[in-house]
Amino acid sequence: MWRTKHSGFTIRFCLLIMLAGLLPPLITEARSEQGSPNSESSNTLMLYNWPDYMPVELTYKFHEQTGIRIDFHYFTSDEGKQALLAQTGGKGLDLIIGSGASMRDYIAPQWIAHLKETDLPNHSRISPRWLKFVPELEDYAVPLLWGTIGIAYRPDLLDKEPRSWNDFFHPNPDLWQHIMMINDSVDVFGMAQKSLGLSLNPTSLQDLDAAYRVLIGQKSFVLSYAYPRLDESSELLHGRIAMAMVYSGDALTLQNIDKRIKYVHPEEGTNLWVDYIAVAKASRQPDKALQFINFLLEPENAALMAESLNYASTVRGVEQYQSREHRENQIIYPPADVMEKAESYIPVSPDLVRHRNQLFLELTK
Repeated sequence: MWRTKHSGFTIRFCLLIMLAGLLPPLITEARSEQGSPNSESSNTLMLYNWPDYMPVELTYKFHEQTGIRIDFHYFTSDEGKQALLAQTGGKGLDLIIGSGASMRDYIAPQWIAHLKETDLPNHSRISPRWLKFVPELEDYAVPLLWGTIGIAYRPDLLDKEPRSWNDFFHPNPDLWQHIMMINDSVDVFGMAQKSLGLSLNPTSLQDLDAAYRVLIGQKSFVLSYAYPRLDESSELLHGRIAMAMVYSGDALTLQNIDKRIKYVHPEEGTNLWVDYIAVAKASRQPDKALQFINFLLEPENAALMAESLNYASTVRGVEQYQSREHRENQIIYPPADVMEKAESYIPVSPDLVRHRNQLFLELTK
């Protein structure tokens, strides 16, 4: 699952302190998913992550406290991430961030290391609910943030505000090429299945075929199967699109730029996801990697990460460090009726995965 998760606050903070000459070059090299990672310094950790999904303030603070720098190797899709891990076995990486749905697949090929609670003094700060969210990961990874998926939209560009996935997948004729879809087969098919009253986890080829028919019907309204930009150049801000499938924190990022943008959790239900961090099995510095994870679990640091990225933290005790606006925001902390209808992804059979991938290629070609 691809989350861009840009933080405007983090970017502005970084620019200001760089201009002031206060920030050393902590991120010595930011690499894309092309090429191989290479963490050569014994005082540098290589983190495999989505772009802009780690506040600069935290890497700066960690360096100040420990002398350890954080470098980044970026992925922009789960497919790209897994391809690199399959090719390299994680060599050159120290830490990996990813969704629980994808990271559970990293255990068998030994891409992530086994963890013990005693390795992380702050492990006890994690809420039990999130510790058990993906049971297979309890001994391998640490949950950091959680959120949902829904519809970001401009009500001033619509005759009727969307309330359901059905509204999103069956738009009015005047919205031709004014919708953007996530470039992710699991999310796209999952939400199409929800629009039909099905689980987002397919149980048969027929579930996927039914979702495909919905998606083909919507295709002429889709500008692109890509993620909208999350800054002042966003397609949603400039009216190039009127609706987009997005992750909750990104909707809030756009809303903070332009108050005309709204976000809805569709009435059929949504995906509840949790992002984890793990130590790469191939890491040459596992102790330092654990030190960084433990640092992120400090309530003050966890609060900064969550509020900067507009997501909810898995760590107990963060509330005292967060603004009231963040704590009471229903995009970040959905009401009970939304949470009751939310589903998380579970593993499906290889046959279903292959069929879904094939249909998605047909859809997006």
